This record gives sequence, C-alpha cells and structure tokens, in this order.
Amino acid sequence: KGETAEEKKARKAAVKEVRRANRASKKQLKAMFKEEFSKQKKQAAGASGTCGGSTFIIP
Repeated sequence: KGETAEEKKARKAAVKEVRRANRASKKQLKAMFKEEFSKQKKQAAGASGTCGGSTFIIP
C-alpha cells in the first residue's frame, strides 16, 4: 500500500477502535431490547384474563 509502519499501525488501531465502539453499541442495544421485552412480558402476564383482585370465581 506504500505506507510506513507507523501509518499501518495507526490505521489498524483506528479499525480496532471502530470495531470496539460497534460492539459496545450492539451490546447496549441488545440490553435495551431485552429489558423492553421483559417489561412487555410482565404487562401481558398481568393483563391475561383477571381483572385484579381475587382469582376465585364465585358461582
């Protein structure tokens, strides 16, 4: 490529930094989606049939 050893080292370091940043952002996004999924799951479980109060049916 016609670059010096220092230029190659700097280029590789820049690529590594970009990859590191991408991994961190992906990890953050996955955590956010996981939290939202569990929140929605809890809401769905709470709204499944019972209208609050007792679960016993009085004839």
